[in-house]
Formats: sequence, structure tokens, C-alpha cells
Amino acid sequence: DQILLGIIESPSEVAIYAVSITFINHFMSLSLAINSVFLPRITKLMNTGDYLVQLNQLYIKVSKFQTFIVGLAFSGFILIGEDFIVLWIGESYTTVYVITLILVSTFFLDLIQNLGSTIMQAQGKYKFRAYTLIICSVLNVLISIPIIKIYGSIGTAIVTAIFVLIGNVIILNVYFHKVIKLNMKSYWREIGRLLLVISLITMSGYFSLRNIEVHNWFTLFVVVIIYSGLYSLGVFIFYLSKKDRGVIINLIKNWFVK
Repeated sequence: DQILLGIIESPSEVAIYAVSITFINHFMSLSLAINSVFLPRITKLMNTGDYLVQLNQLYIKVSKFQTFIVGLAFSGFILIGEDFIVLWIGESYTTVYVITLILVSTFFLDLIQNLGSTIMQAQGKYKFRAYTLIICSVLNVLISIPIIKIYGSIGTAIVTAIFVLIGNVIILNVYFHKVIKLNMKSYWREIGRLLLVISLITMSGYFSLRNIEVHNWFTLFVVVIIYSGLYSLGVFIFYLSKKDRGVIINLIKNWFVK
């Protein structure tokens, strides 16, 4: 996308898009750091008799954690991302906020399922994902060329987001369910419930924080701390089971005792 923008549009469009990609890379790092840790465990599970049951449980468990972490970052960006960008690089780059929202809206669904790619690697079936990404990338380039001429960087962001949704989410979800034998119906029932809670927390955060004017880094920091606390509390109360809440409370108690 950046290369196409550089050829077709002005350098300023490239600079704006490059900043958005920086945010995307940070979102990706939050999720991808977790996956490599589980490759040895997944490979070990493959050698057990009932590995599919354990694999599905692990997939959902890890995805819930990824959804919690990436969801905090994404919802926080929705609420105060524009203020952060203005403080960081100025008002002339506010388009970065829109482009980042467009891209992350579908990348988010890909990132929370990244363990699926690790499972594909463990099963020796990663070629399918590679071929899917190549095809979607080529189509993305072909469609982006005329779109950039009309709508600029926002247009190419929309096209990219659509192909991420098609290739990285929809097609791979079907593949996970049909070939890898992951129970994606059960997966989305569980993750969908968490996404609903995160959406409600985000809306509550918007109405709670919309009257706070962020003009300096200290205010931004305070807002981040307040929202992170509200977010964590909301997930704790409205999503976690009684058993999970008990585990967390005991961990906190043990931490304070030490």
C-alpha cells in the first residue's frame, strides 16, 4: 500500500499511512509475542489420543487472553487515539486515526486467532495460509490502484481491511473448522461473548470520558490509567465465571501476602 501511495499520491499521503502502519505493528506485537510460546506445547498435544479436545480448549483459552489484551489496546485507541496522535505528531496527522481504525477493525479479528496459524505450522498445513495471503495481496494491489486515485490513503486502507477480513478471517475460519477440525462455532460463541462485553465497556468509556479534554501528556496518562482500570473491572465482573474470578482474587491475595 505504501509503495502504491508513493507512486500515485503525494509523499504526505505516504507519511500518514506509514504512521498508521506503525500502530498496526504495535497491535500485532501484542498478539504475536504469545504464539511462539505455544508451538512446542501444540506439537506435544498432537501426539496425544484426544488432542483435538485439548487443542480446542487451548485455542479458546489463548484467544480469550489475546482478545482481552488487544481489545484493551484497540478500545483505548478508539477513545483516546486521536488525542494521542495530536499530542505526538500534530493535528495535520489526524487522518492517521481514521486509517488506523479502518485497518485494525479487521486486523483485530485476525490477531486474536493467531494461535490458529501456529496450529497450522504444527500440523504442516501452513501452505494454505501462505497461498491465501499471496492471492489476497495480489488482488489487494490490483483493486487498490484505481481506488487510490479516487479516495487516496483512506480508500486503500478500506480495500486492505476488506481483504484481511476475507483472507485472514473468513477463509481461514472455514479452513480451521473443516480441515484443522477446530470447533469454530464453540470458539465464536465464547469469544463473541467477550467481544460484546468489550464493546459495551468501550461505549461506556466513551460516555464517561467524552467531556475530559486531553491537552497534555499527563491528562492522557491519567485517562489511560482510569480506562484500563474500568476495562479490567468490566471484564472481571461481566465476563469471567465465578471460578475464574476466584482464581484472580486468590492470586491478588497471595501477591499482597508476599
